[in-house]
Amino acid sequence: MAGMMMSERTTGDDTAVHTLSSDVEPLQVAKNFVDHFTLPVPSSTVRFRSRNAAARVFENKSNQFILEENYDPVHGKRTITVKRMVATTRSLQLLRAVYTSVGILWAGILLAFCLQVLLFLVLDMTVQSGQTSITGKINIGVLLGVLLAIIVLIDGFAATMTMATTYCSELWSGHYFMKEFVFFKKSDSTYNFVMAEWIFFAFFLGTPLTVLCITLMARMDDWWTVTSLFWFSSVTVFFAIFAYKLISYEIQAALSFVRNREAQLNRESIASHRDNANGNNSDDNDNDNDNNSSTYVTQNTKMPLLEVMKRCLLLRQVHAYSGRRMNTYLARSFFRSSEDSDDVRRAAIVESTRDSSHVNWWAQITTMPLLRTDVPGGLYLFEPLDPPIRLYKIDDVQDNRPFITKSTWGLERIFCRPTNSRYIAIIEGPGALTRTQIKSNMMCSVVGTFLILMLCISALIWLEVQIGVLVALIVIMLFGAWRSLKRLRQFAGIGKDFIALRTNVKKKQKEEENEAAAAATREPETAPAFEIALGDTVSDGGEDEGMECTPTSGKQDNNNDDDAEQGQGIDAVLSNDTANSKKTIDEILIEKTSDMSPKMEQLRQQQQQSVRFADDEEHIIANHTIEITEGAYRAPSGESRRQWEKARTAPSEGIFLVSEYMRITKVTERMCWILYVIECVMYFAYPLGTLIYLQNWAIAVLYLFVAIVSSARHYLNVAVAIEETGTMDLVNGVTEEERWANKSRLSDLVGKITQDKSKRLWARILWAFGLIFVGIFLTSVGRDSEATNDLQHTYLKDFYYPPAPTDMRYATCSIPEINEVFGKNSTIGDYIFLAGLAYNKPALVEDELISWFDGMTVRFEEEIVEEYRKRTGNGDSAANFKLITVEESKLAIVSIRGTQNSFDLLADSQLWSAAMLMQVLRALLPFGEIWTPILDDLAIMMNLLESSAVADVSFYRVITPFIKELKESGNYDHVQVTGHSLGGGLSIITGSQAKVPAVAVSGPNALISGRSFVPPIKREDLNRYTFNIIPDRDLVPRFDDVADNYQNIRCNAPLNDFIGCHDFTRALCEIATTCGSANRPVLCTCHQDYGHPKPLAMPGTTVTFEEACPAKDELNGAK
Repeated sequence: MAGMMMSERTTGDDTAVHTLSSDVEPLQVAKNFVDHFTLPVPSSTVRFRSRNAAARVFENKSNQFILEENYDPVHGKRTITVKRMVATTRSLQLLRAVYTSVGILWAGILLAFCLQVLLFLVLDMTVQSGQTSITGKINIGVLLGVLLAIIVLIDGFAATMTMATTYCSELWSGHYFMKEFVFFKKSDSTYNFVMAEWIFFAFFLGTPLTVLCITLMARMDDWWTVTSLFWFSSVTVFFAIFAYKLISYEIQAALSFVRNREAQLNRESIASHRDNANGNNSDDNDNDNDNNSSTYVTQNTKMPLLEVMKRCLLLRQVHAYSGRRMNTYLARSFFRSSEDSDDVRRAAIVESTRDSSHVNWWAQITTMPLLRTDVPGGLYLFEPLDPPIRLYKIDDVQDNRPFITKSTWGLERIFCRPTNSRYIAIIEGPGALTRTQIKSNMMCSVVGTFLILMLCISALIWLEVQIGVLVALIVIMLFGAWRSLKRLRQFAGIGKDFIALRTNVKKKQKEEENEAAAAATREPETAPAFEIALGDTVSDGGEDEGMECTPTSGKQDNNNDDDAEQGQGIDAVLSNDTANSKKTIDEILIEKTSDMSPKMEQLRQQQQQSVRFADDEEHIIANHTIEITEGAYRAPSGESRRQWEKARTAPSEGIFLVSEYMRITKVTERMCWILYVIECVMYFAYPLGTLIYLQNWAIAVLYLFVAIVSSARHYLNVAVAIEETGTMDLVNGVTEEERWANKSRLSDLVGKITQDKSKRLWARILWAFGLIFVGIFLTSVGRDSEATNDLQHTYLKDFYYPPAPTDMRYATCSIPEINEVFGKNSTIGDYIFLAGLAYNKPALVEDELISWFDGMTVRFEEEIVEEYRKRTGNGDSAANFKLITVEESKLAIVSIRGTQNSFDLLADSQLWSAAMLMQVLRALLPFGEIWTPILDDLAIMMNLLESSAVADVSFYRVITPFIKELKESGNYDHVQVTGHSLGGGLSIITGSQAKVPAVAVSGPNALISGRSFVPPIKREDLNRYTFNIIPDRDLVPRFDDVADNYQNIRCNAPLNDFIGCHDFTRALCEIATTCGSANRPVLCTCHQDYGHPKPLAMPGTTVTFEEACPAKDELNGAK
């Protein structure tokens, strides 16, 4: 049990004890207690056997917070103890971990699906624009339609991922949010809560375990695969139900809220007209309005549905397109509650931060004279508002203002606060931050900002970025962080001033205490008296709302004039004579204050009017002066301040960030409809027509569904209605409990779904990928897909590399199959050389073959490839491959070129993006390997949206038939395929499909994605026909799961060279120096460019290595 302190004295177990007067009604936590609607579930009352004890229970995920009250009627004491109880067990946490693991897997698959849709959409645009051929041209109309479709899809996908995030978090925290919406009915909420629990259990555990038992009893070999797929499907169905309930409730709440809002406005308008006709004063009108606003909304006003939808749409347009100005500044206040932080009339503004006002470009357009309604001859589109109207955000409506006190302070919390932080930092009074903490805040902000900048600069230097690029990036970073640096400077100055102010105040208080002590020693000691502190406890009507009577000793300071002038209250000293001792406190008070009515009246007037801070807090020192706004709450000072602090009842002063959104112009109804028509054309009709033109029917249907749902949520938006109203009091409900439940449910829905901050994060992630795909497409426009490498190596026939010692040599350096086709003592380096040869221009291939295969009859069969392309209609295909034949062994080997241009990157993504996302998801999940058996099935499902046009231009669909023709022609005894990077991945696919040996160099694998190809690839074929050479720290051959046959080789590239290990020439040099050069020449570049040792000279060689290699070869390899 952990306790929290609440009042005057502290016990040894950190239990807080608060003593109240005996006239207070007992059992306050059970009777006079109000739950705020931001609570996820209402608190529960627990009554003990004793009539004077009760408890209030709050559920918070895995913890329970208990307010336990004990009242002693004899002594008039009340103790309220706050306890924290752990409400979960290890087994429950383990069960929730299983739920969460499945949920995260599902959410990851959903994210991968969203990215696949964006990729296929760009690929379809690429295909239709002719970029899969050599002579492709961009289609501006198609590009614009696809970009508009991407905007709508990203918005819908981000909203879906937000629901999935909440879905997963609720699985861990106890799915309270799900119980609020899934199968919830107003008629019998308790019954439906129980049903929701059983339904949740059935979907997430009950039926999957049943399927597991059935498959085990049936002795199925793939029992776990079947169970996992069923489990995944069950979670998907439950999420669909969950999302449907959320969206339907969200739309219904918007319609209901707007209907009630319109009814409220009508009632206020009718009441205003009636009162004006009857001559009622404004005070009566205000009272009527208050009564109307507090009346329960028992049923919706009879307004047609279409009319309500129209009001929702117009409200959304006004909210989105009206001109706004945002004012941001710091303020400090002795507010009565956290809600006062949103009322700047009761706060003191730090003048140095007042200039933080921002008007965006759209607001500036709305203020143009041509568009305004008050300018003759204008277009009557925007109505200027004078004065501007204050707008509210959801956080304002929810009173979301966390406190930072001495106990809740933390460096991480301060440094990681958002830009528009709503924290209230207590700087004076109980719970105030210490000077050390304030100094630490300043130091942490400075040090943290400096470390972030230094980290970025250090990373750029480590990456060996050129000095010009480095300086440009530093300037960009400083420009982007300018607002943060400016805010940091303001906080530093204000923090410095607060430290100095607190030091001066403490010094002044110490001097006053010393003077009072010295005066007390010079005067005779008097009998104890009662000090009655009035001040804020005196109401406007003069009645006593509450007093605190504390015994005092010594002569009291009767100089109340200064205190009254400061608005601090009256200190009355009552002598303890015989007559007075027989009177009540009230009688004594009346007698002693009867001659003080002028001062009491003055006090009441000061409490009703604007007041100023005390002299020691009237101005912030240095350059941070404070403007005391009208109605600002004052601070105690003088004797009252010391008495308040002594009694531990002094108010706390906080500093907080104020973000005011002011509407400066309002869009007219005509402009609302114009903008609505434009939106329908831009975001619905035109993108949908583009997808139909591309004949991508699967994505067109998906887009239609996403657009309809997103439009409904966009225009029938309950969050907009709440922000425009500024309150959540317009929810339906007959009883207070029902209205609270609806408020709580709506608050959770808006906070976790409609305006959850994770939606912005997901939108940024999806936009990043979408822009990358579109950028790759744009850079691929007009690029030649033919090989462009015209560099040649210098081959040394008089030098050699001896094999490394046996324990350092690779086991696959030489295998019988290599010797059979390339000659005795050949190594796998021959395959690496041929894989790299695919990058060379055709005119250079023949010379390279002669230099490498000296003494062998090796030919470049370009005519055979060209004849095949023309005959099959693939002459313009971007797939690039070469045919090499060896006459001695009747070998035909196809070398497939790897990634060389932007479209090749799209081809890589098309084939392996699903598998890569599956791998990342598996790596992030605890025990993620257990889901490996179903990853290939999930990859197949994600590729269902691939259009036939995209599938038809896959490179392997051009190459595999060619290899099958070679194999079936009977002209060759051996047919093989090789390639590097993308070419290596394609060689694995085509080798498995054609059932010929394939050697890949740094190629992606196909164990996960194999079944999604046409025809599907079996695991057995991958293990039998494919072999992959995988350099260390090369990411590309880690895409997809590797089959049984592979060889890891070392890479000596620097650690800051992320693509150096993907260079096929570096791999060729590594094989030569480890396996030996055997009967092949040595490359000068192995030593000059890649840092390998110098080769040895053969006997009889008369030149040195430096003479044979006078200049460095240029790096020749695709990275």
